[in-house]
Amino acid sequence: FTVGRRIFDCYRLEGTYLGHYNWEDSVIVTNSGLNAAGSTGNLSSFLSGFADPIDLGLDANDTVAISFRSSLESAEINLRYWVDMPPGPLDVSYLIGARYFSLRENFAFLSTSVEPAPGGTTNNLDIRTDNDLWGLQIGIEFACLVSTRWWVDVDLKGGVYNNDARQETVFVSNGATSLVTASGDRTAWIGDISILGNWQITPYFHFKIGYQALFVNGVALAQNQT
Repeated sequence: FTVGRRIFDCYRLEGTYLGHYNWEDSVIVTNSGLNAAGSTGNLSSFLSGFADPIDLGLDANDTVAISFRSSLESAEINLRYWVDMPPGPLDVSYLIGARYFSLRENFAFLSTSVEPAPGGTTNNLDIRTDNDLWGLQIGIEFACLVSTRWWVDVDLKGGVYNNDARQETVFVSNGATSLVTASGDRTAWIGDISILGNWQITPYFHFKIGYQALFVNGVALAQNQT
């Protein structure tokens, strides 16, 4: 969603909310084959580094489950300046503004094994990461008029951000709990490119459709904290 207002002749103040997006998936694998200890369950895990020979208590699993969830959110406010171009279909504007970007992830791992006897082992790993990015950005936009009400935009933006990153790792093995937390500020970078078609419905309202891609680095990803 974008709301803007033209100020003076060549400037526009605009605010954009990209939205709140979620993605998640999970996988469960079971195995009843014989392992090196002579019992059932022959799944190794990354907890042991897929050890060979197997590490009882971490490997020789009969069930392994992994789930992953990620969500992102972005909002920005910008001042746009239109360049004085010669008459024609091409329009160029520069942008400077501030942006907030949030990325939150959760990685969960569960394994069960009948080894070591007699009680077996259950390992449960849960990792959460939070990234709150605040920073300034600059950009340039090219607009090409196709007809009276149709035009195409190509918008490029990029900026340097401060990332307030946090992570919490909880590992439970047969009821024994280990907790590891960390936090810190880190420099991050966001690049943004969009290609949009525009339809001017009224003098103050137009409809956009297109593709937008975000490139982000300097963030804490849950699966990298294992």
